[in-house]
Amino acid sequence: MNTPHPAVWKGQALHQTPGTGISSSFRLLDRELPGNGWPRGTLIELLVNHLGIGEFRFLAPTLRSLTQSGQHVVLLTPPHLPYAQAFDALGVDSSKVVVVNAQTPVDRLWAVEQTMKSNAFGALITWLDDLPAEHPRSHQATSLTRPDRIRRLQLAASRTQGLVFAFRPFAAQHHASPAPLRLALLPRRYPDLAVQVLKRRGPVMSTPIDIAIPVPGTGLRPVEPRDKDQAIVLGTSPHVVDRFRYSRSLSGALSSPTSDLRSTAGQ
Repeated sequence: MNTPHPAVWKGQALHQTPGTGISSSFRLLDRELPGNGWPRGTLIELLVNHLGIGEFRFLAPTLRSLTQSGQHVVLLTPPHLPYAQAFDALGVDSSKVVVVNAQTPVDRLWAVEQTMKSNAFGALITWLDDLPAEHPRSHQATSLTRPDRIRRLQLAASRTQGLVFAFRPFAAQHHASPAPLRLALLPRRYPDLAVQVLKRRGPVMSTPIDIAIPVPGTGLRPVEPRDKDQAIVLGTSPHVVDRFRYSRSLSGALSSPTSDLRSTAGQ
């Protein structure tokens, strides 16, 4: 009997990417990800209904591991002001965080591709759409999120060794995307977050995982004018990497998690 080539993937099985994935630090989630962790060389879409629900606390264990090993994290056009002390409170070395600003969709696309070509990062995090606070469920595809552009970004990501995360609006789940891995982040009772894999190279995952994400205590707070010299400055928005007031429950947004599907960082 012939043994299939490692690159051959059977649709009913969870695809194992070449090499070892980078752990998310959540054991139950790692089991559902290709390569038992975040896959390198893959455009990973993270869909959120609103910014500030805990999406950075969710990525914090991964970013902490990368920056503590000396790798850089690139934030490309973050919509809010990243606060250095907030990163440090999460265990992320803020000296390894690089912020890149690009005003237009064309400039943003160019900056994402050039960063990927440099292959000099541990993780690249970008925001492909505007996520309006007034209408979090609305979504209109921009020139940057046309399928051909997403495919172009995935091709560029496939040539990197780092992780590539792209935040998109929750409503984007109703639009096809060439990204191989798509996850929805659903706020639960603070500080928990439910994660549902919407698309992966493997069987359908119908039940979200309830995750206890890290809480940095008082490390996150609005940036005061006197703190600007300590902040990773970008624009004039007073927001930080996480805003407690948006961490409200959205039970049933996709489907309710079962009580046994719960994971904490490091487990």
